[in-house]
Amino acid sequence: MNPTENPSTGIAAGRIVRRQADGSCECADDELAVEEPLEIRVGSEPLALTMRTPGHDEELVAGFLLSEGIVRTRSDVRELSHCALAASQGNILNVQLSPRIRLDPNLTRRFGMISASCGLCGKAGIGAIRQNFPVLTRDPSVRVSESVLLDLPPR
Repeated sequence: MNPTENPSTGIAAGRIVRRQADGSCECADDELAVEEPLEIRVGSEPLALTMRTPGHDEELVAGFLLSEGIVRTRSDVRELSHCALAASQGNILNVQLSPRIRLDPNLTRRFGMISASCGLCGKAGIGAIRQNFPVLTRDPSVRVSESVLLDLPPR
C-alpha cells in the first residue's frame, strides 16, 4: 500500500502528466482512485474475484451476495471479515453465512470466458494471478523522466 493512500476512501496521492492544448506538458500532484482485487470467500472457499476501489468492502460483498441470490436478508449473513493473513493485504473478505443457508455453487457459475486486459476477471482467486509472476515491490529509486514517458506512445 502506498504510504499516502487512504484505505477508507480508496484515494491515493500521485503525480500525473497533463498535456496542454499547445503540446506542452505539466506534471501535477493529484488524487487518484486506487483499484485492487477483492477475493470473496464463503467459509474458506473462494466464491468470486472482482476489482474494486478499496473501502466499504463489507457493503460491496453484501450487495454481491444479495444480487447473486445467495442471501435474501441481513440475518442470512453471520459475519463479514477481512482475511487476517498479511499476504492478503486486505484483499480477501471472508463471509460466514447463517447455517440455514445452503450455498449452491451453480448460482455464481459464469458461462463463457470472462476476461480483462489485467487478467484478473474469471480467475478463481488472488493466488491464481500471482502463480506466474512474483509480487512487484515499489522501488522509489526507479524513475521515468517526463520526456521518456511522453515519447513512449509513438514507439
